[in-house]
Amino acid sequence: MSVLVFCYRSLLRLSKWFSSHRNQEKVKANKPMAHSNRFDKKWVSMPILILLLTSVISCAALEEAQQRRQERIKRKLAGYTTPPEMPVEDFSLRGQPAPLFTLQDLNGNQVSLAELRGKRVVINFWATWCGPCRMEIPHLENLSKKYKDRGLVVLGVNNESDHQAVRDFAKAQISYTVLLDGHLPFLDYNVGGIPCTYYIDKDGIIRDRDVGFNSEGAMERKINNLFSSSSRAQFEAYPTVAYPISRPVIAAGCCK
Repeated sequence: MSVLVFCYRSLLRLSKWFSSHRNQEKVKANKPMAHSNRFDKKWVSMPILILLLTSVISCAALEEAQQRRQERIKRKLAGYTTPPEMPVEDFSLRGQPAPLFTLQDLNGNQVSLAELRGKRVVINFWATWCGPCRMEIPHLENLSKKYKDRGLVVLGVNNESDHQAVRDFAKAQISYTVLLDGHLPFLDYNVGGIPCTYYIDKDGIIRDRDVGFNSEGAMERKINNLFSSSSRAQFEAYPTVAYPISRPVIAAGCCK
């Protein structure tokens, strides 16, 4: 509102200056003529003033609407929770040794899952075009930093052909390891929708999985289960709706 008041006062000053400048150039001998000129100037400057004010108000209203929309999205993400009463999701790889792979990271280094035996590993299958993947990356980033000292390794597996686009995206947002050309792991881990996240214990056994966007709190509980004393701890799972990975959509949930 203060911006609008400032713009309004500035426009008034400009209008007054314009009118006074024109008045100085006119001969004031004929009073009726001067009165007519003032009348004309008034009604010529008013439409201009109204048009400028309308533009300023429209821009301010648009900016305010965008801020409200962003706040609604933030509140929606902050309040996102998965119902704890949902039944445990079953999948064929639960309790099985994690399929091994060796892929190249963004710096050209070879990363082998076999060499990470003895560490807890979180594998996140994702893509740059996937909206839910983008929403989930900050959760993985926070958890990676929080549990790094305890030996947690987060791997982001990507199968896009445009490696430079992946590098550009990850450079600004991701500090954990991102792996390229993950076509075979996508198949070996039965990834039908992204984001898809696997939780692997220190013995290399798959203990849980997320299909679709999950809250940071739910992901952290599953990571804590990896550090529990019992290697066969009961893990929680929260099924979500999936979208095909062959179709690059941006939506809340997950992409298939």
